Amino acid sequence: MIFNLSLHNRFRLLLIAVVAVLCLTIVVILPQIYLRGMIDSSSGVLYAQANDFEQRYLQDSSAEPVQTRELLSYLSYEEIPENLRRRFHIKDLEFGRTYLEEWHEDGTIIVCYFYKQQLGETGTTLYQFQKIDIQKRPEHAFSTIRQIQMGFGVAAILLVLLGSYILLRQVVRPISALHGWVRQLTPHAPPGDLPTAIKKDEIGEVAHELKQSLQQNYQLYAREKKFLESASHELRTPVSVVRNAAELIRKQLEMGRSDFTQPLARIERSGQTMKAVIDSLLWLSRIESQGVEDPSPVAVAKLVQVVAAEAFSEDEQAWTLATPSADIYWCVPPTLLEICLRNMLTNASKHALDRRANIILEENRIVVRNTAAGSVKLSQEDILASGIVSNRGFGIGLLLTAKIAKALDWQFTLTISEGLAESVLTVPPGVVTRTPDAQGSRT
Repeated sequence: MIFNLSLHNRFRLLLIAVVAVLCLTIVVILPQIYLRGMIDSSSGVLYAQANDFEQRYLQDSSAEPVQTRELLSYLSYEEIPENLRRRFHIKDLEFGRTYLEEWHEDGTIIVCYFYKQQLGETGTTLYQFQKIDIQKRPEHAFSTIRQIQMGFGVAAILLVLLGSYILLRQVVRPISALHGWVRQLTPHAPPGDLPTAIKKDEIGEVAHELKQSLQQNYQLYAREKKFLESASHELRTPVSVVRNAAELIRKQLEMGRSDFTQPLARIERSGQTMKAVIDSLLWLSRIESQGVEDPSPVAVAKLVQVVAAEAFSEDEQAWTLATPSADIYWCVPPTLLEICLRNMLTNASKHALDRRANIILEENRIVVRNTAAGSVKLSQEDILASGIVSNRGFGIGLLLTAKIAKALDWQFTLTISEGLAESVLTVPPGVVTRTPDAQGSRT
């Protein structure tokens, strides 16, 4: 049942238990330990004195036992003398050791430890009394002891309360503040500043680690939200184009026209756009869950021509391709390279101010240039860190291209300066080859 209590209540119960143990120790245990120690020390002294005297007495029966102010000794052949009985209120001393008190008229009391020992086979008994302490009568002594114990008890309680207050400030208060801070968190907003009660200690380190983790989770949530919003936008646009083109075809049919070249071209372009986005999403999920496909040699120039023709709707005047003198093959995952090229060229065809693009194929990189407005320079890391760049007028395709490039250890950059946009995809030099593979090539 105690585990159902709050942390504060459990801590209070712990303090009560500690104070009770301290009071019990001060009032009962410490006096008993003190008395036991005095008795044990007296027992050792009397035992040593008795053994020493026994050796001397067995050699010389006229030897006298030690007599001091603190040590009373008496030899008897029968029993303890009457004066000692009256002095210490002794009725019978059957035991060899006991604890005795001598009361005086002035109110003092002599506390003695009694020790009895047979001296060999002589029939003589040695009685010894070791003085332990001189104090007032028991009622007075106990009153003083109570006052001392109460003083120590109050001091101990105050010390425990002070320590508990400090401990509460150092431990319980920061934890309570952290608990209140956590309860105010929402999944749709970044975590706020930590409470001022959390200091730079172990609890503070845990709190800062928790805040960083929550901040990262919120950033991931925000990026994924933007990603989904942009993906929805990317798919909504071609769907709207298809619907409008279909409506145009229906109206032309009603008017008896049979030339559907223009709306069909729009439908085909929209279909290619949707295919690029959907393929990118599917392959991106496969990369994260199953890994990438096996690489094979790809005729890069031919692949660029095919993708460019689709991206620019078979308008051969809308794009140019500059290639090296010899054919180049890249040993890479073919589908992922096609997705990257399709995203780069589709982005160029949609955002070029003059609807034209220049494509440059080099040994280990592809450069796509087109006219554009604005000024921006984004590295692969910048695109991935921002999550999405649709607010700058770029589609989700660039983000997917950056993610695929990162997964394959490629590099992707985008730069817009002085009216010219340039997107660059760079692969490691080790994947470049000039040897075609008829079975693995993709044209």
